[in-house]
Amino acid sequence: LVVGDEPARNGLWEQTFSFDQGVLDALSVSISADDDGGQHAVDAAISTMNLGGGTVTFGPVVLVGDTAAGTLNVTGGTLTAASITDSGAGTSTFNLGAPTFNLDLVGFGNPATAPVVVDNFNPSGAVTVNVNATGLAVGQFELISYGTMGGTGFGALTLGALPAGV
Repeated sequence: LVVGDEPARNGLWEQTFSFDQGVLDALSVSISADDDGGQHAVDAAISTMNLGGGTVTFGPVVLVGDTAAGTLNVTGGTLTAASITDSGAGTSTFNLGAPTFNLDLVGFGNPATAPVVVDNFNPSGAVTVNVNATGLAVGQFELISYGTMGGTGFGALTLGALPAGV
């Protein structure tokens, strides 16, 4: 699923995708891919995905490619994702408010880097974070890495289910 794949062009490129009910399942997601080769200024491409309800299951989610700005807004329902990352020089924002957020790390073992890496992380409300994983070794690892935190901060997050033995 690709939301905002900017071709080489002039001017601002904005795309929005919204989903509020039912079931959405995608093997991978790219938000604001910006494949113009970096010829535009930072944030010349702005793409937003709004998830307001339902059951959403994604493989890896890439919020930003190249110099774009990508935002993932989750305000309800259940989101399951293998990872949410930023692969570009642009700005990535993950707004997480009042849903259940499942990190699906099955088959990966302990992550070498956090499975969620964004520039701006804004949790709000009451967010339950569940971890589904296999092959984890004893130890600690980071789940979420961010540049700035807004919203209501850590107070919004509750660690829910963990794999057996963790």
